[in-house]
Amino acid sequence: MTNRELEAAVQTWIAGDIDDADRAELEALVSAGSWTVLADRFAGDLAFGTAGLRGRIEAGPNRMNRAVVIRATAAVADWLREEESAAGGLVVIGRDGRRKSDVFLQDAAAVLVAQGYRVALLDRPVPTPLVAFAARRLGAVAAIAITASHNPPDDNGYKLYDRTGGQIVSPADERIAKRIVELGAARDVKRASLEGSALVSSLGADMDRAFLDAVKGAARVSSSHVPFTVVYTPLHGVGAPFMVPALREAGFESVHVVPEQAEPDSNFPTVKFPNPEEKGALDLAFALAREKSADLVVASDPDADRLAIAIPDPRTPGAFVQLTGNEVGVLLAHHLFGQTPIADRGKQLVVRSIVSTPMLDKLAASHHAHSDSTLTGFKWIARSFTAHRAQGLEPLFGFEEALGYCVREIVGDKDGIAAAVAFCDLARGLRAEGRTILDVLGDLYASLGAFASAQATVPHPTPETRAAVFAALDALMANPPKEVRGRKVIAVGDFTTGVRRTAEGVETALSLPKTLLVELEFEGGSRILVRPSGTEPKTKVYADVLGAPEKPASPLAAREAARNEGQAMADEIAARLRTA
Repeated sequence: MTNRELEAAVQTWIAGDIDDADRAELEALVSAGSWTVLADRFAGDLAFGTAGLRGRIEAGPNRMNRAVVIRATAAVADWLREEESAAGGLVVIGRDGRRKSDVFLQDAAAVLVAQGYRVALLDRPVPTPLVAFAARRLGAVAAIAITASHNPPDDNGYKLYDRTGGQIVSPADERIAKRIVELGAARDVKRASLEGSALVSSLGADMDRAFLDAVKGAARVSSSHVPFTVVYTPLHGVGAPFMVPALREAGFESVHVVPEQAEPDSNFPTVKFPNPEEKGALDLAFALAREKSADLVVASDPDADRLAIAIPDPRTPGAFVQLTGNEVGVLLAHHLFGQTPIADRGKQLVVRSIVSTPMLDKLAASHHAHSDSTLTGFKWIARSFTAHRAQGLEPLFGFEEALGYCVREIVGDKDGIAAAVAFCDLARGLRAEGRTILDVLGDLYASLGAFASAQATVPHPTPETRAAVFAALDALMANPPKEVRGRKVIAVGDFTTGVRRTAEGVETALSLPKTLLVELEFEGGSRILVRPSGTEPKTKVYADVLGAPEKPASPLAAREAARNEGQAMADEIAARLRTA
């Protein structure tokens, strides 16, 4: 696109935008001749990724702003009416505490009401799991959560659920995207006044209470109420008003919230990045945990759909060790199997994303239960639950290594609150027995093998760097290494073509739908997977290392040795992507 063509596209957008500040922002960029910036903002319409629309809060079609939300919602309304036979149905809308979330919620509701849909609003900062819960409880035809989850402070997003209570999947996202392209300007989209409308209702304390009751029922809290202290941080997000009562109603009387991070704050002033996986994000929680001699550190991301856990380090007084998402997932599944009568386990289903540890499959097999793996994104885990329930199986647990867990499917998505209550109950029960989380990890290593995981990332913040990394990924699939750190590659799974090829050249079909992912399989059961992130401009390298089943003298030392090896393997592949 030439600068003249780009300027024409910008002026067309400005003429159709409904927000004065956004129009002024674009006009200033045109006046300054900022064509590179504008080219990125007009590179296309913001696309539905792994978890809906997400982008920086800026003007233009490839960003998050009022015009984009209005046009997306108009397309959703058309899709519901024309393809889902849901004209006039109920749509639940909720929001987190990020900048402009309240404005985006109002815009989405105004578009839907103008087209005759009933709207139930959670118009206050609430956890995303509550939005998903309310939609399923009320039998809504769709739900919208205005949230960017754990993304940087300048981002916001738009997560869409369908009538199943789970996030939309292909081809729904493609059909909605097609409608967005076909739409006219945001200014031409009809919006109704919400004031006094008979189509608008508010969801308040009654829905909150129903959600907390469902959390308690899903966690199936034990009667073991030994003294137990929890330190919790919502990372400036919306989790505290739900997490704290959920824990206290489960018998955890000693719950301490990190005061500096207790209230929603869209600036996230105490963290560089509001993701509990990021280094330093839990430093304030660790400091409070030392002060309170805490038994467990619990953290949620800003919309409370993800959960992080840290446990005391027995080697160093006052120190804590953060568990990986894979470790929390396997420990939670182990705990939930333990709550299930042996006779019923054969009907239980656990599901993981493909980039999450295969240790879950071995755990399920040891309990004679069923397991499944899906494409990355919790929407696919929810779809697996639905499909297998129709076959007579009962969803027990689903998880993805990026700190996402679903306990007994009280929602069709991630739920950091129910998962936190269940994990705290596990840890408290172990304490009553004189055991620890590390003891259980050691037992699992002894019975299933010493699994450990590690990651490396390759950022590509510009179109040029993205193209270079994707070219390197293509080269990796076309010419994979024969070994990595002395481990022989025995097969390569190319999910772009749906073919698994052994080192001897034998080809078989992969079971999952085609997607941009490559898997290297190694002798001994270890593996590496590479895929672009669906929510951030980076490519991720996942390493899962498997050692022989044995009872380690020190579970921490065993996991760290295996993780170090996995990290070295992941780093080697990441280096190829950076330098190819």
